Amino acid sequence: MKKFLLAVLLWSCFALAEWNGNRYSDSKYPVTFEIPGSWKILLDGQHRATAMRGDEITAVDFNIQPANKRSAEDVARDRLRAYDSWRYLAGAQLNGNERKGADSAFNVMYNRSVFQRSTARAALVIVQEGYFVKGDMAYIFTITTDSTTWNDTKRDILQIWNSFKVN
Repeated sequence: MKKFLLAVLLWSCFALAEWNGNRYSDSKYPVTFEIPGSWKILLDGQHRATAMRGDEITAVDFNIQPANKRSAEDVARDRLRAYDSWRYLAGAQLNGNERKGADSAFNVMYNRSVFQRSTARAALVIVQEGYFVKGDMAYIFTITTDSTTWNDTKRDILQIWNSFKVN
């Protein structure tokens, strides 16, 4: 019975998302991105994917939601409440190739200090969110890491960010 349930779960994940090596592409929406081979991916069946490096802090979240005739900057403003206790570092319109094929795109960066029990020290958690609107859909691409893992994860994170496209 457990094997049957596992097979059904795996089949439903692959029915919603198509994997070509380490490339994610959604069967319903025109988006793709690639993750390094050492990363793991979790799919929730609701057009949300989370790629994790394995250090429990570094992750890439991808979410799709209706844009409701809003620009990428407006979608970013609506999500601002989620970062209420965070420091807003920067926000910018993305133009040309930076838009990754979207009609409008906006990039935001936040950080905050957190106490890490494993090291008994404070670390700076860094979040970069890209908002990409194409048609009436918003594609939100969130990258999370911290100051203690940044040097180890910088290359992977840039690879994932640069591979993201709205086709």
